Amino acid sequence: MDDLLPCLIVVLSTGVVAAFLLLFTFRRQKEACLRMSGYCAEHGWQCEEINQPLQHAFVIHANGWRLTTGVDSSETSSQSGSVDTVVSTRWESLPEKPGDALFWFGTVLAGADTRLAGTFPLFSAWGIGETEGIRAVALDTALANRFLLVARKTPALGDTVAFLSAWLQCWPPEWTLHGRAGTDSVSLLIPGTRMDQPKELDHLIRLGEQWTRRFSIASSGRPPI
Repeated sequence: MDDLLPCLIVVLSTGVVAAFLLLFTFRRQKEACLRMSGYCAEHGWQCEEINQPLQHAFVIHANGWRLTTGVDSSETSSQSGSVDTVVSTRWESLPEKPGDALFWFGTVLAGADTRLAGTFPLFSAWGIGETEGIRAVALDTALANRFLLVARKTPALGDTVAFLSAWLQCWPPEWTLHGRAGTDSVSLLIPGTRMDQPKELDHLIRLGEQWTRRFSIASSGRPPI
């Protein structure tokens, strides 16, 4: 009997902690849902909550763009049952055209080699498959050690470099960026970051909408790239 008492205390303590964590998680999710719903209603946007075994995310639908923020999981092995979890936020113009990418841009580590040969390891993370014809494009000198821009050799970027340099000046230093742009679409991925606070969402959406305004100029006859 004396031996069972410590075990019983451990079991009960574990149960109490597990119940507390479940309650805490549930309350945080409910608060986040109410906050996101209220935020979208205030702006006239639609908010969808995805709550599935391998995905929990919020999706904001608006005129010309979509924002998805949350956690995606994938089973890496059916035998071990292990799970890979990826946290991210993505803003993308609509309709999305993943096949029309002309250039890619994003953050690099401080002190990293930003010459083209030294940045090949980034290409997979940025979604660049075929590297044939890829060239590095110089940004504003103040951004050189923080961001990288690479493009296909064929298109002329026009004033895009100046636009992107000015746009990147406003990018928060704590956010990683993987960007992809085409003739009339753009995708901004922030890996490792989940957002449900209005201040963060406002900043990202404001930056994203600068791209949609750029596309609307193109629709009147001026090329965006």
